[in-house]
Amino acid sequence: MKKIFFVFLILLLSFTFCSCEKMEIAFLSAKANAAKNNASMERAEEIYKEIIRIQPGVPEHYWELGTFYLSNNNKHRARQQVEKLRKMGCNDLADSLQKYIDL
Repeated sequence: MKKIFFVFLILLLSFTFCSCEKMEIAFLSAKANAAKNNASMERAEEIYKEIIRIQPGVPEHYWELGTFYLSNNNKHRARQQVEKLRKMGCNDLADSLQKYIDL
């Protein structure tokens, strides 16, 4: 009985952690968008990087950072995100971002 309770507790805690992480990412994304809309570009960039630090394996975060750089006319940094996406094997997202860079 103790083993079952222990396993249940571990599973519960892991689900709680996942939910907390998702909520944190959603909160940070909203915060980054608010910073961007308020022309606080340095703060927005910091928040996007924090999101990537929390979830480095999520390609969409690199795409978001790349589009952020593009919105600030920083094609060099946007290209860096394209390369990171390609290294992750996410060629569709990389190609999409590259098309925006080439406009």
